[in-house]
Amino acid sequence: MSDDLDIIKKEIIDLRRKINEADKAYYVDSKPIISDLEYDKIFNKLLELEDKYPEFSDSNSPTKRIGSDIDNTLPESEHSVPILSLDKCYNSDDLMDWIKKNDEKLNKKIEIVIEPKIDGTSVVLYYLNGRLDKALTRGNGYIGNDITANIKTIGSVPLFINENINVAVRGEVFININDFKVFNDKYAEGKYSNPRNLASGAIRRQKSREAALFPLNVYIYEGYYENIKFKNHIAVLKNLKQLGFPLNDNIGYFSDEIKLDQNFPFKKIV
Repeated sequence: MSDDLDIIKKEIIDLRRKINEADKAYYVDSKPIISDLEYDKIFNKLLELEDKYPEFSDSNSPTKRIGSDIDNTLPESEHSVPILSLDKCYNSDDLMDWIKKNDEKLNKKIEIVIEPKIDGTSVVLYYLNGRLDKALTRGNGYIGNDITANIKTIGSVPLFINENINVAVRGEVFININDFKVFNDKYAEGKYSNPRNLASGAIRRQKSREAALFPLNVYIYEGYYENIKFKNHIAVLKNLKQLGFPLNDNIGYFSDEIKLDQNFPFKKIV
């Protein structure tokens, strides 16, 4: 192996190590050690090098798997639908490229739904015949930790919905910044660095009575229905709202076709 290739191989190994350390700190320990921007920079560099130098491919590379928040101290359960990670972009050019690609794939005008990013921890709620059956962390996208008892302590999570249907809903568990400040100062002596870490740790408590002490909230942003199809994502969100799920009040959308009505709970931008 030439000296140049040896240097490349060492760089790839180092990038994998940094990503694995960052994944453990973020997903398992709930103590991020680098920013999202820095993480994406390292991850994209690794993708670039692995693509350019396939001889250094490794099936255990972090680029070959979905980031996992699985905690092996909690019971695990399989997701009924793949819970994939979300794409990211940090500037308008990336966003416009994404819109253009989707526009070309669909070969028709696209509709876009927007809502604020909530800095919390992902959860999937499974309802069978309208009753909350289980709640799982995202895990690796296919298997997550069962946190049902802890999620049931959150007052905004419906234990029943008003239709006898089977549906999996994806959402974000979070703590409002003001609630975080009060809780952190009054009960935790300021030991938590941010609301995201506190929310992530709270839903992984071994005892639900401990989880109930934390000021947790949830917003739902996606629904996967059994035997029910909707025309678009706005229709899904509208139905989730009607079923009693808590949605962010600041959802907006871009569309030429969707018409507003008095019961429509979202803001049309275009």
